[in-house]
Amino acid sequence: MSRPAIPRVTLYVLVICIGLTWLIAASTSSAAFGAYNPAWDGTSEFRETVADTEGARITLTPPTVEGLSPATTTVVIVGPTDAYTSGEAAELRSFVETGGTLIVADDYGPYGNALLNATGATARFDGGQLRDERTFYRAPTLPRVTNVSGSPYTTNVSTLTLNGGTAVNPGAATVVARTSPLTYIDKNATGTLSAGDRLAAYPVITTETVGAGTVVAIGDPSLFINTMLEETDNRAFVEGVVTTTPTVLVDYSQVGGRPTVAVAIYRLRTTPLLQSVIGSLVVIWGWGILWSWPATAITLRQGFSRLTPPAIQQRIPVWVADVVAIRPQPVVDEQAIRTAVAAQYPDVDADQLTQIITDMLPHDSKDTE
Repeated sequence: MSRPAIPRVTLYVLVICIGLTWLIAASTSSAAFGAYNPAWDGTSEFRETVADTEGARITLTPPTVEGLSPATTTVVIVGPTDAYTSGEAAELRSFVETGGTLIVADDYGPYGNALLNATGATARFDGGQLRDERTFYRAPTLPRVTNVSGSPYTTNVSTLTLNGGTAVNPGAATVVARTSPLTYIDKNATGTLSAGDRLAAYPVITTETVGAGTVVAIGDPSLFINTMLEETDNRAFVEGVVTTTPTVLVDYSQVGGRPTVAVAIYRLRTTPLLQSVIGSLVVIWGWGILWSWPATAITLRQGFSRLTPPAIQQRIPVWVADVVAIRPQPVVDEQAIRTAVAAQYPDVDADQLTQIITDMLPHDSKDTE
């Protein structure tokens, strides 16, 4: 019975495995706060929450608020790992000053403060890690925040659980949430209360009026990560963030780990010219396939025939064979051929007889032989 040679099958399996591995790698991310990172430190669940919320969407390129009504739009930025250009920051400032809401969640990086400064807000992220030795979840670096004031984002929220967050120096902003009075900022990273560390109720969420709009500073982007969404009231807070205005744009353009496939699909969906080019190429390719269909059918038939043992081809229903372009081939009886050739040409020696049979057998049988 004819069958693909073992090395060929191994090659097919290897190619498939490599292709699947590349596709998975190009569709996911391992970056902290990444929208396509399904691990504990990613925000894939938050991305799904956004997708399930009417009027909310994500963007993988710098937020374009052109055409959106600032008074009914919120832009959310979680854990930026790259800086916005001066032009992008100016666009966001104009958006806020004309009535838009900007929410920035950051902790230790410089980019959150740079963005707050560029948009005219006075609040700043401290950058030191908060610790609470009394009111915490599992460890002092995960303090519970129970001093929560009323705001559009804290409806049904009485407690928040941070994960390595920092304080927000409010400036002229209004404090929405504070830690317990027994919290301190670990200035020298000793992991314990040291001389110079001050116990206080530190602000972790603030809101501030800038022009006609609002800037919200959140001192812990980990509120949005997968592992923390299930902690007390964190999910309710996150859902409040994406439902306070009719339109919400979650900007991942400056967050590392944007998968190649996701970015390509996003650009295709948001670029009409690219859609037209791709659509035209597909139409041309399809027309070419139809134009050369007889030759294509022959190629498919040859491919399926090479990969499908003749004994199995004999059992394939006719209608299935028509669909996949397989045509049943007779099962080769090598011994019958050998006997017939030897009877007709008795003077042919064994080596010549083997060569004749090899020339007469189908290509698959030669490979197997």
